[in-house]
Amino acid sequence: MRYRTLIATGLVAAAGMGIAGSAMAAPEVTGVEATKTGKTKLEVDVLSLRGTSATAPRITVTVQRRLARAKVSDWDPALPADEAVQSTAKLKKVRSAVGSTVRVRVRACDDDCVTTVHSVTVAADDNGDSTDPTTPLPPGAIDAGGASAAALAFVGDGSSVLEVERADEYGAAWEVKVLRADGARVKVYVNADGSIASSRVEEGTKPGGGDHHQPPAPLPPGSITSDQAGQIAIGAVGAGSTVREVERKSRGPAAWEVKVARADGVLFEVKIAADGTILEVEQDD
Repeated sequence: MRYRTLIATGLVAAAGMGIAGSAMAAPEVTGVEATKTGKTKLEVDVLSLRGTSATAPRITVTVQRRLARAKVSDWDPALPADEAVQSTAKLKKVRSAVGSTVRVRVRACDDDCVTTVHSVTVAADDNGDSTDPTTPLPPGAIDAGGASAAALAFVGDGSSVLEVERADEYGAAWEVKVLRADGARVKVYVNADGSIASSRVEEGTKPGGGDHHQPPAPLPPGSITSDQAGQIAIGAVGAGSTVREVERKSRGPAAWEVKVARADGVLFEVKIAADGTILEVEQDD
């Protein structure tokens, strides 16, 4: 992971900052930096000072209601209190632009917890290794509907698609989030030819695992499928456009939200009701 000197910005939103040697002292968040690594992806680096616990801090980051766990790098149990600790969180579906300001909420815990809120300017990825999957699909590649069908066949009977998007992991073309019949959520990575590159059950969604994410309510009989939602969205945006992402919505009147790239590369979000009615077409900033 890249190491950066982080400049502290923000307001302490909760008490509990510890001093070396004090009992039950939480980690102290001293700096936050956000880097744009894709069209809707951010990498947030957090610099903190170790609290009094002998275990690595548990750090979560929230940006625009997107929550991610930060991975602590190079943790050493022998690290003394008040020594610097670096951690990184990767967030998806965050609307931001290089140079814009985002509000980042950081919660760091070990024996005790502290929450800080930071206003952070989004930086460009200086390594030039953007993970946004903008490379065109090869000729004959499956579309979002084909990826959904492949993922459903892989996961098994009774499963349903929650989300489909272009992938940036395992060399796959598509990432499909599937709700399994037992309630677990499975991410399936599908290659351009329809074969399965990899899959994993999302953490905390195994049966009996206390999943706090409620699955969306079942669609009424006769509702459109994810593939049909994609085709409707293409029709709304125009000929030559391609589906980038299809997501099941669990709140509001929309059953599906489809992200479509117009022929000139401009992105649009199309919200569609369960009966196929287009509710909204909005350009994605």
